Amino acid sequence: MVQVYFYYIMYLFFRKSQTGVEVSQRSMELTTITYYRVSEVEGFLAVVRFTAYNPDGLPELICEDFYSDSPEEFCRFEADVEKALVSGIDASIMSSYEADTFPVVHTYLTL
Repeated sequence: MVQVYFYYIMYLFFRKSQTGVEVSQRSMELTTITYYRVSEVEGFLAVVRFTAYNPDGLPELICEDFYSDSPEEFCRFEADVEKALVSGIDASIMSSYEADTFPVVHTYLTL
């Protein structure tokens, strides 16, 4: 059973990266981050679906990435999600962990 934990549409007021990653110069005023709390799957930290839109508002590219439950993947997960959001790419996250486990993701969910 899937439980929607957070849903937030945010307006990007700044383009400064919290994890130190370089961000795209592409401007996008509205980005969506969705967080779903799901049942635990052993060995997985999260699954993220990234969706980029063309100027007409239609989906242009959809990519899904799986992150294993390790310190390196934790850092990659947070950096990838932040890079996507500040670049105007939507992120839909599924994880068995509470959202506040991920400081960078939690910051965007609570803006």
